Amino acid sequence: MGVVTGGADTFLSQNSARSIDSFLARWTKVISLAFFVLVIATNVYMYMTNK
Repeated sequence: MGVVTGGADTFLSQNSARSIDSFLARWTKVISLAFFVLVIATNVYMYMTNK
């Protein structure tokens, strides 16, 4: 019945989906941290140059 309804996943496709999810989760954290540091650095720079 799983073949008819499309519920049959192979081992490789499940593993691939997990690796893509972990890749995206890791890079989302890295990019958000880099954005946070960039915003803080920009605010510090603007504060220091406007005195």
